[in-house]
Amino acid sequence: MATKTKATSVKPAAKRAAARPAAKAAAGTKQTAPRKATAKATPAKKTGKATARRARVRMYRVGLGDCFLLTSYQGQKPRHMLIDCGMFAGSRLDPSAAEKEIQLQVVNDIASESGGHLDVVVVTHEHMDHVSIFNSAKSVFDRRLTFGEAWFGWVEDPDNKTAQKLRQKYERLQVSLAAGLAGLQGLAASDPDGYRNLHLGVAQVAEFTGLGADGKKLAVQPRAAVDYVKQKAGKENLRFGSPGDTWDFGGIKVRVLGPPTSEEQMRIMEKAGASYDRALLFGVDAGADANGASPEGTPQDPFTAQWRQEATMQDGQARLKEVQDNTALADILSRYNDAQQSWRRIDNQALDSVSTLALQMDKYLNNTSLCLAFEFDNGDVMLFPGDAQVGNWSSWFDIKKSEKGFDVAELLARTIFYKVGHHGSHNATYKPALEKMNHPKLVAMIPTNEKFARESKTWTMPAPNLNGALLDHTHQRLLRNDQGIGKVADPLKTGEWNGLDANVGVNSLYIDYYV
Repeated sequence: MATKTKATSVKPAAKRAAARPAAKAAAGTKQTAPRKATAKATPAKKTGKATARRARVRMYRVGLGDCFLLTSYQGQKPRHMLIDCGMFAGSRLDPSAAEKEIQLQVVNDIASESGGHLDVVVVTHEHMDHVSIFNSAKSVFDRRLTFGEAWFGWVEDPDNKTAQKLRQKYERLQVSLAAGLAGLQGLAASDPDGYRNLHLGVAQVAEFTGLGADGKKLAVQPRAAVDYVKQKAGKENLRFGSPGDTWDFGGIKVRVLGPPTSEEQMRIMEKAGASYDRALLFGVDAGADANGASPEGTPQDPFTAQWRQEATMQDGQARLKEVQDNTALADILSRYNDAQQSWRRIDNQALDSVSTLALQMDKYLNNTSLCLAFEFDNGDVMLFPGDAQVGNWSSWFDIKKSEKGFDVAELLARTIFYKVGHHGSHNATYKPALEKMNHPKLVAMIPTNEKFARESKTWTMPAPNLNGALLDHTHQRLLRNDQGIGKVADPLKTGEWNGLDANVGVNSLYIDYYV
């Protein structure tokens, strides 16, 4: 368990106009528990000479979860943008701290730092680890914060017919996943050696989408958080981004890169050569209609409608939903219910593929991420790709400079800050894109908790090869919200910072980086 070190912070926005950013704060390898919402953080120590401040990225230390406060200093007064606000349940850095208290502290800090008003709130996609705090800390949002605009990907546009169809399809798939989870839970109880681990693995992934281990929806859904942001901002203040759009935030050009407009691209989760670590190579099945085809809609059935009979199970015996005067069918039913013939049944075989469905849904939603590149006047770029996977990333290169005014390969080459996708998992950083990020001042942030991911969920985050590539491209300037915890070294003690460490401020609640 981590022991404590001195907590530090940077000065409030209103007082920073003439102050340089914080430097090598909290240089030790251990951390304090998050401070109380009403507590005053100790100012961070400052070393070296900071570069001219154009913007600040504040990554809140919520464990596995994205919660970033982006502040622009380009105009006459600071402008504040919140990019996602979520936390995966149980992933806090200090397990002894109350999870709800940490979330309230985060939102109270956002309110204090922004002066009670967020000019823009961005929701990249509908996953619990990106939106859950909008639910859990709703009371603070209601009491202390107002929203200006709210930005989403085009898939959230209620007037877009394609978006409406995608929503309907997703909801049907969620029903199928819920049924599969319920079935696996029953099998895990009766045959733990055969199904316990499968059920646990599926349940862990399904939690991102708002489903419990029993297949029932969690008390508060990610959809409720998305709807809350829309309602709080107001219909007239909503923007829905499509690839190639250019917006403005506080004097910074905002290039919209994704999500792709093609559903086919959204389905591309992984492919050879696209990631640094092992690829799972799962496909996505659109479902089947009553005749066994696979258009929009329902989960795929192995047989066409003419060969199917609706039935229920009661006390381990199959019962037809409708009485059938059919001798052959009655004989089949009798043999099906014969305990001596139970080995012939294939009822549970379909449940073996529920894990694939869960992963498909998880990654499909990742590919709907709103992906933004913030471009300064001198060409420097900050990249926030949500949790985009291969289909989303690769679609960016279809954006034509002659039509949209920018080239993605050029943006990547000028990227000086990269928010790493999906907590550093193997398939949320596109290898061909990262290999173009060779700017000598590149710094990356990962909202991750390696200890929790490995020990509680058996997830490999960050993925080893990707982590190595990030260290290489950033010259080890890799800021992680679990730095100083367990075996995670303090990055300010390593790497070729070349004075950029003066732009870093760290305390127990967040990590700041100025660009």
